[in-house]
Amino acid sequence: KRVSFYLERIDDDIIREKEESLAAVRSKRAEEMYNQALALYRSAEYDSAKEKFLAVDAVIADYKDTGRYLKTIDADIEKKRRDADTRAKTEEAEAFYQQAVSLYRNGENLDAKEKFVRVEVGYPDYKDVVKYLATIDLDIEKKERDEELRRKVEEAEGPYRQGIALYKDQEFAEAKKKFL
Repeated sequence: KRVSFYLERIDDDIIREKEESLAAVRSKRAEEMYNQALALYRSAEYDSAKEKFLAVDAVIADYKDTGRYLKTIDADIEKKRRDADTRAKTEEAEAFYQQAVSLYRNGENLDAKEKFVRVEVGYPDYKDVVKYLATIDLDIEKKERDEELRRKVEEAEGPYRQGIALYKDQEFAEAKKKFL
């Protein structure tokens, strides 16, 4: 009677032992992957961390805080992407800003204005862009007036010299025509 009792239970015990062994292997595997996922998450490698957390969840559903991480990780991924975009935009704005300031200091106002406008469009209210844009238009207008005056002086220089020469030669009527 006792032998039959053990023979009846032995198959159940073998199955239970295999299940316990398999559960221990799954638990160990889940713990390893969970620790890897945490390390990836803490180093802000959210995409890789998400994959690991999903793998942990596939091995053992709701293992430790896996569910909590999986609920928030997409927001973390999006925030990291936005932060990277902002950083890239800021770096680009700074590069254009520095170029614009350099051009402005070298008197290349039109090129400087183009760069400042690019910064303002991509990154409104960046540093002193608004101040430069306000000043640069006045500088451009002044430069245009100065150039026009210089051009007129150059145009008048030839006839003026001719008029002086004619006046010295006492050709007053011809000198008067040159001066007018």
